[in-house]
Amino acid sequence: MESLAFIPLITPWRYKKELLTVVDALLIPANALIITGGSYLAGATDSSQNLTQEQIDEKFNISKILRTTGQSIFFAITIAYVFALIATTRMVSQRGWGFQWTIALFAFASFWLHIRGIFGVLQSAIYSLSYVNENNYTGDGFTHRFTALEYCLAILPEFVA
Repeated sequence: MESLAFIPLITPWRYKKELLTVVDALLIPANALIITGGSYLAGATDSSQNLTQEQIDEKFNISKILRTTGQSIFFAITIAYVFALIATTRMVSQRGWGFQWTIALFAFASFWLHIRGIFGVLQSAIYSLSYVNENNYTGDGFTHRFTALEYCLAILPEFVA
């Protein structure tokens, strides 16, 4: 049954009137890639596995590729969202409906979604911004720098949007 959710990805032309079906079909693999990338690192530094440094580095690289790909899919969806918003704005202005608060609110949300999307891609691709980097931790938890970045560029934009 779960595999049926991917049908809109295989035949998107059949769902042109149901755009959210295609978006949902893209969100499933994006989430799966992010989760798989994060889970792939589990045990990479476990000394009982006797992994070489080369094997650990390979796990880090594969994880980074998976997480960056998943985050990039999310960001691509927000870019497509802006194009749909622009098309809607043009249609509204052609029909002479005047200013629409709903469109303005969607545009406001898209700004914050873009901040979150850019940071998500950067966080998965750049080691110093990642959860994987042990320098982002202290004995008490996250460093103040990492916490501030996470709150200002991830949590706040998602909340506001």
